[in-house]
Amino acid sequence: MRSATLPGLDMLFHVPNGGARNKITGAQLKAEGVKKGVPDLFLMAPRGGYHGLAIELKRCGGGRVSPEQADWIERLNAQGYRATVCFGWNDARQTIEAYLGQGKVV
Repeated sequence: MRSATLPGLDMLFHVPNGGARNKITGAQLKAEGVKKGVPDLFLMAPRGGYHGLAIELKRCGGGRVSPEQADWIERLNAQGYRATVCFGWNDARQTIEAYLGQGKVV
């Protein structure tokens, strides 16, 4: 982990919303607060005037943003987060590194 050289990286986590589920499991997760379209990665570290960074991760050779995902990205940006779509892990890594390189919000 690069958190020693990239402060704030230890505040990154994956939101386990994706994947195929049966109706019962889906209903249980919905009752627990799982919401369709929430971005895959969330970095709870304020930087550069943003409250945090949210990333919807798509594969390099395609992948499309669903209407629910686009809505979450738009709403998070409106609330002062930096929310974006990254295509592949290298794109996400570069986005995270650039975000964490900004000055910390006090």
